[in-house]
Amino acid sequence: MPVLDWSNHSSFLFAEDIRKIIGPLEKLKINYFSYIKQFNNNSRIVLTSFPDWNKYFCESKHYLRKSSFINSIDIYEDYSQGFILGYKDNYLSDIAQKKFKLNRGISLIYKNPNFCEFFQFGTLDNISHGDEYYLNNLINLKKFTFYFREHSAILCENSDVINFKDFNKNINYINKSLEVNKNNDFTNINKLYFYLDNELKYFTKREVECIYNLILGYPAKKSADVMNISKRTYDMHLDNIKIKLHCKKSSEIIFILAKIELLKSIINFFT
Repeated sequence: MPVLDWSNHSSFLFAEDIRKIIGPLEKLKINYFSYIKQFNNNSRIVLTSFPDWNKYFCESKHYLRKSSFINSIDIYEDYSQGFILGYKDNYLSDIAQKKFKLNRGISLIYKNPNFCEFFQFGTLDNISHGDEYYLNNLINLKKFTFYFREHSAILCENSDVINFKDFNKNINYINKSLEVNKNNDFTNINKLYFYLDNELKYFTKREVECIYNLILGYPAKKSADVMNISKRTYDMHLDNIKIKLHCKKSSEIIFILAKIELLKSIINFFT
């Protein structure tokens, strides 16, 4: 792998920004987070609160190990749960713990036809949580992924791409969405980010509310009244939703959201 100038690499330059973004995780006593966007051409971007591990992982060529994420996620393998607990490789787990005092607890996965996102949560130093702890906080962690997308969008756009030229297997991914829960104030989500045709888009809170009223079968006038807005404003929100989903009829909205597996996430905002 080519030698990188890590001092000017985005994973290091943006580390302090990431540490600020993951502030809400302090409530869960989680102080390590990494976001990996892995593309089908075997390149990736990494945003992390602890870039030293990413540097070591690359320079030590651990990405070539059969158990690494790069060559272990396979189209025929079932990741329907949407997460992986700990490391799949005990060797890497031991190195991370002994060399860096890093314990990775869980990785949430978002699969897309052309890339795969990994949201990795864990602890540093002497803090350690078991699998049950992460599973008990799974809804909170899933909600945080939406929060992270909202607050890291500019950083992602300006991140350096790491290319792994030593590995040439083409990997395909299946789309998988995550859930959020409105009644849990663990994080404050102002925009619900999602992917449509590999393009990152978002719904505002008002747009999510409009969609939920559609799911309930409310007519436009009743939806506007419930939201305490005029019907004209409601129609404007609905038009914006249709533009984002590339559809012309309101009846298509629920169908498209169900197709991209976002419907459940929106319902969970209100349950």
